[in-house]
Amino acid sequence: QTQSTWGILLEMHKDDDEKASMNDGGTLGQLDVDGLTHRLSDRSCARRLIISHLLTRWGDQMWSFTIPLVFIILYPGSLMPASLFGLVTTLSRVVFGAQVGVWVDLHNRLDVVFLGTAVQAFSVFISGVLLLLLHTLVAFAATTPFDFLTSSLCFVAILLSSSIGNLGALAMDVSVEKDWVPTALPPSMWADVIAKMRRIDLISEIAAPLFASALLSIPLFGGLFGFLCVALLNCVSFAPEYILLRSVFYARQPQLGSRDKRSHNLSESSQRETNPQPPAVMEYANRSRLKAFLQNFQQAVKTWWSQPIVLVTLAFACLWLTALNPHGILLTAYLKSVHVSDYRIAIFRGVGAVSGVLSTYCFPPLSRKLGLRPASLFSICFQSFMLILSSICFQVAKSISSDNRDVSDSLYNLFFCFVILSRCGLYAFDIGEVQILQISIPENVRGQVNSIESVLTSAMTVAVYAFGVVFSDPADFVWLAWISTASVTCGAILFAAWVIIWQFHTHPFETDHAMNMAHHHAEEHEHHDVDSDVESSSRPVGISEETGRVMREEAVTASGHYHRRRRMMNRKKYQQIDEEALASPS
Repeated sequence: QTQSTWGILLEMHKDDDEKASMNDGGTLGQLDVDGLTHRLSDRSCARRLIISHLLTRWGDQMWSFTIPLVFIILYPGSLMPASLFGLVTTLSRVVFGAQVGVWVDLHNRLDVVFLGTAVQAFSVFISGVLLLLLHTLVAFAATTPFDFLTSSLCFVAILLSSSIGNLGALAMDVSVEKDWVPTALPPSMWADVIAKMRRIDLISEIAAPLFASALLSIPLFGGLFGFLCVALLNCVSFAPEYILLRSVFYARQPQLGSRDKRSHNLSESSQRETNPQPPAVMEYANRSRLKAFLQNFQQAVKTWWSQPIVLVTLAFACLWLTALNPHGILLTAYLKSVHVSDYRIAIFRGVGAVSGVLSTYCFPPLSRKLGLRPASLFSICFQSFMLILSSICFQVAKSISSDNRDVSDSLYNLFFCFVILSRCGLYAFDIGEVQILQISIPENVRGQVNSIESVLTSAMTVAVYAFGVVFSDPADFVWLAWISTASVTCGAILFAAWVIIWQFHTHPFETDHAMNMAHHHAEEHEHHDVDSDVESSSRPVGISEETGRVMREEAVTASGHYHRRRRMMNRKKYQQIDEEALASPS
């Protein structure tokens, strides 16, 4: 029976020293911090990454839910402050997202995590203090002259602080989820870890606002006691998040700490032959600020454009241009304007989140059965089909007269069901898209490529709000529904085109990346029950057995071509030496 490529690598790197450092807990890494030595298995590292993600998402969801409510308390009867807050924080990602990606690629991973958590904590603290000051100015406006200038400066400072904190959150998302996970963990764990992170996102989207609303309902200090509790909990959560990530960094020091070594040791010729590297640090420091910003943005766009997953990121960005989101502001506002009860809206949002959670359990076995790319294609096509059906039901329901109330209600219920089912396809495709990016993007440019994707998704979010302004009449919501359906369908077409293009082209980097990851983790892999381990980790999760076989055959073929070229070059070289020897008078 032919051994898999990963099994061969595992056998090649057995020695007595590695056997001494292994036990039944899995792959072990050394953690030496402040003179203390600990051992962390792959499962332990994955658990710490997941817990840190939980702390991040829980705090972000509580804070994003609390800020608009505080603005409504301070400015009753006006949605302008809350709208400006959402617009400015989203635009900050569009404008500075590429700069953040370049910065992530230039710096040590632990420094990125430290600064990302510190910036978020500082932003929450400053925003909390400024909101308290603004509340004080508004509260005493009835007895003292209202200082419009001071209050306006406080509001602008809150927007600035929140935008900076949003960029810190972007740096953490790009660094941890899309760089640390594929670097620190073996490929066999990627799908499960990403799926659990998506479940955390959905559960936090439901539970964190409920927890925050319970705190805000405490009638102390004019309702600000709950706000202070949310701000305090959010600030405190960044400390354990950094501690967990720091332990993973030192436990996986050879992997996570290898970025600087690679960037300094690669020659200029190899940098040009492989993927483009980030700008040199000295050049980056000496350029003017505006010129540096524009050149870094251009560098990030060029790096993103040179990758084979451009169509994948464009397809994913198209999914963000949609108003048919159970948790979205536009759909919720429309349902409220047509007198749908709060109870039905709450059920609609809750069931939509539950459908997303279920999809995170369905996608991993589906990708193992069909393969990563076919499963992802099926997911995005399923979402597009469900939204087409929902838009048709909505269009027909709008055209039915009020006399056929029962038929109209039935069509609206079908509209709700199809929108909920579309969330299954969305979150399933999200998991597949993250895995594709983890496999396909080189380690040294992950920050730039993922930041450009974040810029695209944020731009699509801004476009949704812009369409909401244009079609602000509830009677025109049908146009928003069809625009959303067209955008998602366009994303499905782009991804299908990428899958077709990928099938007819060889991608040596993807195969080499999987082989390098196999080699990298085989050196530290446990030696207990080798045969079962090799069989279970013979390919990255999400790659079917047939696809894995094809990838291995491509690698073997490429290796054969390489050795044949070397033999031909050596033959020509020796032939030339023989001819020179014969022509020599001696």
